[in-house]
Amino acid sequence: MAVKPTVPELSATRDAFDRIAPEFDRVVGRNPINYWMREASRTWIRSVFPRGSRLLDLGCGSGADAAAFAEEGYQILAVDLAPEMVAATQAKALALGRTDRLVALCGRLGEIDRLVSASPWNRFDGAYANFSLAYEPSLRSVLQAVHRVLEAGGTFLCTLPSRLVLTELVLYGPQLRFGHLFRRFRERNWMDVHGIRVPFRAYSSGEVKLESAGLFRVVHRVGVPVFVPPPYLSPWWNRLGEARQALTELDRRWAGRFPWNRFGDHTLYELKRVDSGTPSE
Repeated sequence: MAVKPTVPELSATRDAFDRIAPEFDRVVGRNPINYWMREASRTWIRSVFPRGSRLLDLGCGSGADAAAFAEEGYQILAVDLAPEMVAATQAKALALGRTDRLVALCGRLGEIDRLVSASPWNRFDGAYANFSLAYEPSLRSVLQAVHRVLEAGGTFLCTLPSRLVLTELVLYGPQLRFGHLFRRFRERNWMDVHGIRVPFRAYSSGEVKLESAGLFRVVHRVGVPVFVPPPYLSPWWNRLGEARQALTELDRRWAGRFPWNRFGDHTLYELKRVDSGTPSE
């Protein structure tokens, strides 16, 4: 069932991703940095959750991640705001013969605890949100909803745009392009998604810690990516030749270490559910 968002910016997000849904996989796949980021996120998810885990996929998009994990033995409840994205995810589950392991529902991520009543499962070992929470008007509301449906000690992995990006500091700092360099510090930023202006928000590590207080504690951070540039710089990246391998290796070795893990295009946060009586720090 399609959901009509009550928040205006969510309506723009829904419409934009509905429009791009038929070609979403192709758009992501043709950008080498986007592809690399998706693979890095999947690798981290596999390292945290053993096969057979019951997981929430928040902002599942076209279902590429959810379908891959269902094939590997995970049980996935995938949720997205855009009905066409949900339809694409359902089509993947049907084509793979994995409708027993992959269920897709349409709805707001901040209401995930209500949506699970329409799924075969109501409690989850963990959850992940790959590059989807930047569009949410309230990160806190999403964290509260996820907290309510995770098992005790459950883990939530999410990737959020960072405030400062190392490669942008290196490229734009010497040019004194401060408007571009610090644009993510605005309360609201905008991106064009298939001709529709969609608002998004970047976060500092301190902001994520504050939003998570009493619900989750941050146990790990990884920049995704740090030394490899953001996806919009892929034309520049393609011209680097052999230097690409060196930068990729730097990401592999250092992206999870302080201070580099504060300067990725996105930051992957590993959040551990805070249970009653457990301190958040």
